[in-house]
Amino acid sequence: MLPVMSETSVDDTDALLTDLPANGPKLFDGLQRDGVIARLASLAPNVIAESAGLSYLAGMAAALDADQNGAIRNLLRAQALARPEEDALTARIAFELGYLYLSRAEHAAADATLLRAHEGKGQVAPPDVEHLRALIADASGNYREAREAYRSAIGRSSRALTRVTQVLALTNLAVSLNHRDPRESVSLCGLALATMDAEQLHPQIRPSVRNVMGYALTCLGELDLAREALEGARNDARELKQPRIELYAMFNLAIVDELEGRGPDAIAALQDVSERARRADLTALDGWTVVRRAWLRLRDGDTDAAHGLVSERFAAHVPVAYADALRMLQAVEDVRANKYGRARSTLLELVRTYGDKDDELDRFVALLWLATLYRNSGRDALARRSCNEACALGQTHGFRVATNFWDADLATTARACSAPEYVDFVAGLIGGAPLAQPRPRPTVVIASDGTIVLDGTPLSDDVWREGRTGRRQLRRLFDALYAAYPSAIERGQLADLLWPDSDGDRSIANLYAAINDLRHVLSAVPGVTLEVRDGAYALDLGGTAHLRHRREPANDL
Repeated sequence: MLPVMSETSVDDTDALLTDLPANGPKLFDGLQRDGVIARLASLAPNVIAESAGLSYLAGMAAALDADQNGAIRNLLRAQALARPEEDALTARIAFELGYLYLSRAEHAAADATLLRAHEGKGQVAPPDVEHLRALIADASGNYREAREAYRSAIGRSSRALTRVTQVLALTNLAVSLNHRDPRESVSLCGLALATMDAEQLHPQIRPSVRNVMGYALTCLGELDLAREALEGARNDARELKQPRIELYAMFNLAIVDELEGRGPDAIAALQDVSERARRADLTALDGWTVVRRAWLRLRDGDTDAAHGLVSERFAAHVPVAYADALRMLQAVEDVRANKYGRARSTLLELVRTYGDKDDELDRFVALLWLATLYRNSGRDALARRSCNEACALGQTHGFRVATNFWDADLATTARACSAPEYVDFVAGLIGGAPLAQPRPRPTVVIASDGTIVLDGTPLSDDVWREGRTGRRQLRRLFDALYAAYPSAIERGQLADLLWPDSDGDRSIANLYAAINDLRHVLSAVPGVTLEVRDGAYALDLGGTAHLRHRREPANDL
């Protein structure tokens, strides 16, 4: 494990950099990345070409510069040079190679990389290799297998080159769970952010994690929190010079705009994202902006404009990735045009398809459109059946809205047709109501460095010295919960994060004492409390408190 930078002097870091082949791959994942890249640039090409560690670093540096060919060339050389005892490095090389192949849709090459990485490893593969298996399964549509592999990689991440493996696997698992269990997705993202802070990892991954968290919060209907997370992702990506993540965060913010009733803002934002995505050759993202813009035009009654967008973008060929969304778009148009027979056939097929894909969020919205169709056509018994099936899904998974094809009519149908046991659930559905009034001006601010400011005055440092936990650990506990906000961190994971060298019983006892001390500190902070959710801990901010986004300096790239 890398030394924590706050406890490592500049001289110690320089000493580690002198043995770049051995230490560089681990240091690259931390806050020392700039120093690693600068030292690497000073070496002659023939020196780099003789070392697995240096070739790996050259590959990663090329990947940062968007030079995929150079990255693959250097990583292949690193793979050939790696010694048998360098298990962690070999596994990381395989993961990065496989990821690059998948990003180029070269699935056969990714499969071959996975097979080579598994060779001689028996039943238990290194965590980075398990992570690659998960990515390949995800890309192939085998979502259940992918989730199993992500969890396996997370469970064994202590054996990886660095904790970056854990952070990436947590985030990718969260993506996989967004349409099934967004509450768990938020929790996973919170743990990923807390791990990044605790392990002093490079901030490059932070915007991606926040973007995933923001989308999951949108699935839960927590639109204020979603906007906060997505704006943080967009701003951090901009500062860290990650235009791709910035555009995806902007795309997700347009979804929030739509769901909050800001249709014109959503359309303008999507147009901007589409133009920038085309310039950056982000073909997939551009395609999704077209689908969303067409949906918004259809929802506003401009069918011709919706048809024009779809026909212009997908006239020659409809990629598989968009097929279900375009069929759903057509089904919604048919419902609105009272073409019930064709709409019913398409929606029933989509309900089955989404079920087979384990995509519960899109199945939820398809069932509500089906219920709306039945209700509009006077088939009340079928409307109630489809509505109750949708409500059962939504209540189980925490959906209060859908991120695709959501309309106020769906909430109206749910409230009119649902069984009595779903009355509380349907009352909480987002129905496209006008935006709420602005929140009162906060009196408490948690600043970007974790400082708590009450009416402009920082909380005294003395309050952190109360109790028996100690100031340093109490601040680490608060910082971990602050980094994870608004999600919770499970008790055992939080104890391991703060006391990794203690046995389980001792670390849990330490955590209980620290939680009590932290509650005492927060008792003096209006609107900030510590809550327990099924054995997990989280910060809870009231209306008087505001949490600022963290900001990482742009030159940390």
